Amino acid sequence: MNSQTDPLNDLRDIHLPDPVSWWPPAPGWWIVLGLVVALIVLAVWAYRRLRTPESYQSARHELQGLREAYAANRQDYKLVTGLSMLLRRYAMALYGREQVAGLTGQQWLNFLNKTGNTNTFTVGVGNVLVTIPYGSPEPAKGEALLTVVEQWLKGNRRRRT
Repeated sequence: MNSQTDPLNDLRDIHLPDPVSWWPPAPGWWIVLGLVVALIVLAVWAYRRLRTPESYQSARHELQGLREAYAANRQDYKLVTGLSMLLRRYAMALYGREQVAGLTGQQWLNFLNKTGNTNTFTVGVGNVLVTIPYGSPEPAKGEALLTVVEQWLKGNRRRRT
């Protein structure tokens, strides 16, 4: 009889491969990540765009046009009348014709103060909105007035209830 050892004793155990690492991810996961980031950016942009009314964007555009025209010609009367019309149209769009259209003089300035949480229209530079159109010799302080109107517009992007 042959004195060989048992051949099964020479076999080795099964070696499993190393576990699959989670990093770096496969190229497909990078594509998915890029799409998710793009969708989030698009959603934030759309939310901001839809949240800001078109009337606000239009008013901002018109304000920029008035700012450029004032920088070019420095005509106080044209600036003040343009800003007054812009404020009145925008206020009517937000607060309704019934509430805004009949306001004149000090009532108009009080309304602007109340809706803008400020007092710059009755006490500050904004009071020229009711004096210059009627021939007041007072200078308009155009840049300061443009800033006050811009702040009022920003504060009234949406109607406050």
